[in-house]
Amino acid sequence: MSTKTNPQNDENNQTSSTDNSSPDLQNELNQMKDIAQRAMADLQNYKRKAEEERSTLLQMGQVQVITEVLPVLDNFSRALQHTPAELQDNN
Repeated sequence: MSTKTNPQNDENNQTSSTDNSSPDLQNELNQMKDIAQRAMADLQNYKRKAEEERSTLLQMGQVQVITEVLPVLDNFSRALQHTPAELQDNN
């Protein structure tokens, strides 16, 4: 007695096998989408935070330069107030 395989039965077996794994595949796809969305959100948050830090550091640097230069300018102003009269005429 020889057993012949029926191609139609094979297709039904494959379809039912695919149908059984389809929810698993859909769950895995949803998990991967969730991971990708979280990664994109993390990247956007990182970029925003890096820009904020860069802006803050730039402002702090400007304040530091001004606070270091201001006393020098004050000293020049005081020095000009005490210049001799003969040097003041040589503008």
